[in-house]
Amino acid sequence: MRCTEPVEVSIYYKEVESFLKYLRMFIAPTTYIRKETELKAFINYLFENEKHYSNATKEIIEKYLLQLPGQQQTKQQICYVIKQFYDYLKLKINP
Repeated sequence: MRCTEPVEVSIYYKEVESFLKYLRMFIAPTTYIRKETELKAFINYLFENEKHYSNATKEIIEKYLLQLPGQQQTKQQICYVIKQFYDYLKLKINP
């Protein structure tokens, strides 16, 4: 088995999966799928840019949202799921 990803990635997804498991209890299945996709895309963006979620600033998140295609409403939904993730983790620094 070849493992080319740093250990950090598994930590990202462990936390993301924990959040998604929590979120699944409160939302419809179609909403869950959308939020799961949006959040994992954001986490992948951070990883590709060598950032950890705890180091993500407002500027990094804004840059991520600006490069996304789509309408403003879609970007607001993505921003909201990112905020939910940070709220769930109860970080002191919530961009």
